[in-house]
Amino acid sequence: MTTQSDWIEWKGGKCPVPEGTRVDVRFRDGDIDEDSMAGIWNWDWVFDDSDLNIVAYRVLDAKAGDRS
Repeated sequence: MTTQSDWIEWKGGKCPVPEGTRVDVRFRDGDIDEDSMAGIWNWDWVFDDSDLNIVAYRVLDAKAGDRS
């Protein structure tokens, strides 16, 4: 079972979680990419107004409910 944390606002910079962490990311244009590894994304903002900037993320916790 997977649980999701609340959305965390992001304003650019170094990846805020370990690269192997599973996350959902929300872009400035409103698109959301679900359940991907944090390390595949460019977390820095090259242009402040780019629609491809990550503006929020949430961590997916695969360990919640894991009984192994």
